[in-house]
Amino acid sequence: MALSKKTVTQFHTLGHAFCNGDVLIIECTDKKTKKKVPIVCVVLKKPDTKDHRFFIVPAALMLDERAVKRYAPPELSCAQCRTKQQKYVN
Repeated sequence: MALSKKTVTQFHTLGHAFCNGDVLIIECTDKKTKKKVPIVCVVLKKPDTKDHRFFIVPAALMLDERAVKRYAPPELSCAQCRTKQQKYVN
């Protein structure tokens, strides 16, 4: 399965947020399960407001130690890895 353009764009946006120091990790509540989960969030500042409002936007779920058992990464040959790296570096 190839990553969508939207997913790649969101990944780059998250990278920029890390570079700018606009990222935090907080405990959020899963709306379906009501469980607390660690989430990487982007802090969006609203420059046009006088009270310096900001918004916390969930961006990525932090996987627990069971993720290694739950998810299988794709198996890529060395040539595929180089091609994917070149595609997303530019």
